[in-house]
Formats: sequence, structure tokens, C-alpha cells
Amino acid sequence: MSFLKDKEYGLWGSHYEEQMANEGKCATFLWLGIGGILFFLVPSTTLLSWQAAVYFIVGMFVSALFIGMGVYVIQRIISKVLSKVISSPSNIAAVFVLGIGAVLRCSEAGVVYFISLWSLKTLFG
Repeated sequence: MSFLKDKEYGLWGSHYEEQMANEGKCATFLWLGIGGILFFLVPSTTLLSWQAAVYFIVGMFVSALFIGMGVYVIQRIISKVLSKVISSPSNIAAVFVLGIGAVLRCSEAGVVYFISLWSLKTLFG
């Protein structure tokens, strides 16, 4: 646990902190993009209302915190497992890792979509 005391790398190391921040940004942009599309497609929603403000402002922070952090933790777990399973780099391993990354990103978009749709239906009744 000596890396926790190292001032150069911060709490988890600079690469991991950057990866965590990127996951939060990705979840936030997915929330805004999918929410914008859903506001256009769901007939009972209005963009100029207090519900829309709650949806966008609170949703951005909640999605970055919970969805972004959840995807980051899943990535770290997959990384640890794969580092023990894959002994040497190869083209097959690279394709496998890229496939896992694509599935994880699509799953994140799906989770954001369903949570976004649920929250819109809850806010706008």
C-alpha cells in the first residue's frame, strides 16, 4: 500500500484517476445525449419545466457518480482477471479485450437509456 502515500501518483495513481474521470464524463455525456433524444421522442415531456431541470442537473451528477464509477469498477475487475488469465500479448488477446470493451460501452449506454427513460416517466408521470 505504499502507492497510497506517494504524492506524485495521488490516491490510485495518475492513470487510474484519469480513467475514472473519463468514465464519469462518458456517463454524463450519455445521460445528456440520451436524455435530449428522449425529451424529443416522449410526448409527455416538456423541455422548459422544473422536471427537465431536475432531470438534467441532478441526473448528470448521479450518472457520473454511480454509472461512471460502476463501469470503472467493472473495468478494473476485468483488467485484474484478464491479467491473470492472459499470459502473453497476442492478436487474439487484443481482439478479445477490444470486444469486451465494446460490449461494456454498449451495456453502459443501455443502462443509461433505461434509467433515463424510467426517470422521465417518473418525473413527468
